[in-house]
Order: sequence, then structure tokens, then C-alpha cells
Amino acid sequence: MLEAGAVRSDERVLRIAYANGIRIFDTAKVYGTEKNFKKWFEQDPRSARRSSSSPRICRGRPKKMLHMVDERLATLGTDYIDLFFITGWETSAR
Repeated sequence: MLEAGAVRSDERVLRIAYANGIRIFDTAKVYGTEKNFKKWFEQDPRSARRSSSSPRICRGRPKKMLHMVDERLATLGTDYIDLFFITGWETSAR
């Protein structure tokens, strides 16, 4: 829908979803959506506290997890995440 030009801005989609009761959002670095959430949260700080963000990490080593969480917080422009999905785990010491 977004790529087809049906919606003028990603932030508008977020605002409409929020206004219609959606409170859980799935974000990820690979989705490329975090900048849109940051912009929305800056425009309406209350939405950041009333929404549940669930960033994902596709792969990572255990030692780097806290750094990855901090990175996602900074990219989202918030200090608050409800859920943090880890969808892969590296066990080898590369």
C-alpha cells in the first residue's frame, strides 16, 4: 500500500492506526520503519508511552544484545520498549 502511493506518509499511517485503537507495533532495523516511528514519537510524545513497540533482532551474539537494545532505542527515539524479539541467535564465536 505504501509503495503503491496510496498513502502520502508513513507517519500518517501510524497516526491513523493509533487513532483507531492499534497499540502494538512491530518494528525492525531491516524493515526500515524505525525512522518513521521516531518522527511520530517526536510529533506526539504521548503516543510513544501509550504504544507498545516490539523491535526485532534477526541475528546476534549474546554479548552484543544490550548494545543492540540501546541502538534500537536510539533509532526509535525513545527510552521505552515493551517487547524485544530475538529471531535468531549466533552460537559460534566468529
